Amino acid sequence: MKTRFLSLRLACQNIRRNHQTYGPFLLATSLLTFALYAFHTMRFNAGLAQAEVGKVMMPFLLMLGSVVVTAFTYIFLFYANSFLIRRRKTEFGLYGVLGMERRHIVAVMFHEMLVIYLLTLMLGMGLGTLLTRLLFLILRALTQLDIPLENTPAPLASIFTLVTVSFLFLLLFLYNALQVRLAKPIDLLHARQQGEKEPKARWILSVIGLAAMIAGYVIALRVNDPLTALESFFHAVLLVILGTYLLFLTGSIALLKALKARKSFYYQPKHFINISGMMFRMKQNAAGLASIAILCTMAMVTFGSTGALYLSIEKTMNDRYPTDVRVSTDSAEAFEAVLSGIEQANEESGLTMRGLRTYRYYRASVIWDKSGMNNYRSYHASENEEDGVFYEVAFIPQEDFNAIEGTSLALGEREMAIYGQPGYRQPFEPGGSFLFNGEMWQARPIDRLTTAIDAGYSAYDQVLLIVMPDWNIMEDVAENYPAFQYQYGLDLRWCAAYDLSGSLSEQVAYESILLNAVHKNIRAAGVDMSFALSTDNRAPQAQNLYTLYGTLLFIGVFLGMIFLMGTALIIYFKQLSEGHQDRERFAILQKVGMDQTLVRRSVRQQVLLVFFLPLAVALCHVLGSLRLIALMIQLFDLTDAGFISLCTAGSALTVAAVYLAFYGQTAHTYYKLVRLEVKT
Repeated sequence: MKTRFLSLRLACQNIRRNHQTYGPFLLATSLLTFALYAFHTMRFNAGLAQAEVGKVMMPFLLMLGSVVVTAFTYIFLFYANSFLIRRRKTEFGLYGVLGMERRHIVAVMFHEMLVIYLLTLMLGMGLGTLLTRLLFLILRALTQLDIPLENTPAPLASIFTLVTVSFLFLLLFLYNALQVRLAKPIDLLHARQQGEKEPKARWILSVIGLAAMIAGYVIALRVNDPLTALESFFHAVLLVILGTYLLFLTGSIALLKALKARKSFYYQPKHFINISGMMFRMKQNAAGLASIAILCTMAMVTFGSTGALYLSIEKTMNDRYPTDVRVSTDSAEAFEAVLSGIEQANEESGLTMRGLRTYRYYRASVIWDKSGMNNYRSYHASENEEDGVFYEVAFIPQEDFNAIEGTSLALGEREMAIYGQPGYRQPFEPGGSFLFNGEMWQARPIDRLTTAIDAGYSAYDQVLLIVMPDWNIMEDVAENYPAFQYQYGLDLRWCAAYDLSGSLSEQVAYESILLNAVHKNIRAAGVDMSFALSTDNRAPQAQNLYTLYGTLLFIGVFLGMIFLMGTALIIYFKQLSEGHQDRERFAILQKVGMDQTLVRRSVRQQVLLVFFLPLAVALCHVLGSLRLIALMIQLFDLTDAGFISLCTAGSALTVAAVYLAFYGQTAHTYYKLVRLEVKT
């Protein structure tokens, strides 16, 4: 019993005495425990099951986020623990020299780990209890979902977090105990001085690292389509991570060895000190520097990609849906009942309709080549398929176009006006002739539209709005050209499009009211039911995007902050470790007569170079992966590579600014430890 209390008392004293190392470690374990608890609590919140939208998607995405946090927690804390145990080995060796047995040292370590474990659970889950409600409100605001927030605790969240953290601390204790059990007391006593031999240059590993890095960049730069980008992403990431670690571990030392071999360069005071110091720094801290580079890259990519998706929602919806609601039918008789149903739906919902426009149109798929506009089906079966460009086309009669736009467009008998989405490939010469529907036509370009007309939307294909001289010609087009994607064999359509007042949730509820009112009026009018009717509402699709992208942004920002926290703590531990080592090294240099100014300059150059090297590597990784990221984001219908690049650049600058703040704080700790005194 006395031994147990002695071990506990020693453990508490050790934690207080080593607060510089145990403090950041406890902070890391507590914050990661909080992250795990927060993800699990939101995932198991009973309110999600009551949500109309996202009750399946959001728990799944939050589960994936918790998996990433769990994996990062285990990897990062084992890495941080390596710094911790290395700093303590000398102390444990001293205990052994003074007569303490290994089992007593292990008992002290057990009580230290137990105290940290209990503090971690108390701080992490306590912080989670306080802040999870706020996080849930932020998630609800990002997704714009009216999710009921249940205040009852989620037992499963506590159980998952407790099991994960308990197993982690058990593994950490077993690893540390094994280190003490296998080492001799004298080895523990000199553990901090071990590894001072000059590192070897492993050229083969350096070449492998360089080859892996180049291969990853080549894969990222040669991909040309979104599906291939998704398949190649993980291969490129693994190769770049492998190359980063190998080049930091072996390539940097090989380069320094090559510089050392140049006698005229090496035997100069500033080069001699810097190269020698850098060589030992790289050997001892290469893995940490590589980890910093990878974590910074992950934070930049995570912030940039999820931010780009979320900020693009309104633009994406405006491209897809020029108006809030569109109702169309292929029956002129039914269309009158549709208009009556729209009026009734507006009265029942209490929402105000704005900008009602009615028009007729026909949607088709065409191939445009040197000869002109061709039937997609027949051209698709021909041998010349690769010579043409695929377009989705919305044909609209001149009369309806002028009514909507408020213009007086007057087309000739064989003339059509063409409008394409910004950046489309113009397949015709303005005023030139081309073959269409067996006759020669002339093209008149339309530069812009003053009113939103739904010409269709596609993230991957070209879309054209074509104004035809009259309705009769459009009937011929419908007979000779296939409907878009052959859906339902659609013929000419009568359409009503308009905007709505009200919130997003009110507009989502409006869809069912509209359908009920339209069907009720159609039945009341006694219209033959053998016709096609379709509704295209912006609000439900916008809600789906806000749910998906909002959840992704929430997880992305959360994970990005965790990656930055990991970066900060690795930097801190690295600076702390190097500070103790460099204090002795530079003290010796001063004792043998080296100028104080030269020593200070050497310290500053080494710290700056080693500190900013990972940031430079991270920026290179982000720049090299930008094309791959932009292609993958196209799977989410965001094709604006410039906007993606802008968001990624903003993310990179933000991470770099945070990184500089970390540098300012940790460099102060380093210089305080070194304490270069002026000789008297």
